[in-house]
Amino acid sequence: ATKSAAKDAIDQAAKTKDAAIDASNLTAEEKDALKEQVSDEVKTAKAAIDGATKDADVESAKNTGVETINNMPTTSATKSAAKDAIDQAAKTKD
Repeated sequence: ATKSAAKDAIDQAAKTKDAAIDASNLTAEEKDALKEQVSDEVKTAKAAIDGATKDADVESAKNTGVETINNMPTTSATKSAAKDAIDQAAKTKD
């Protein structure tokens, strides 16, 4: 893969993840923090792509970046913890 094609793949993964973040039930703060992580990973991946001197290294940097972005969660830890606390309280009350 060429460096520009690899960067395009990173951008596409980031766009897809940002859309998933927007569509999720995350709090506004969680969305902002996660988008910041995506943005940081895009920079990291593109720097790795720029630094690559062999085609295989470009491909590896692209795959690592895309995988890292794709594996970022889009579920709300804050909301999940709150729901768990409510469930636990309900069980305790019975």
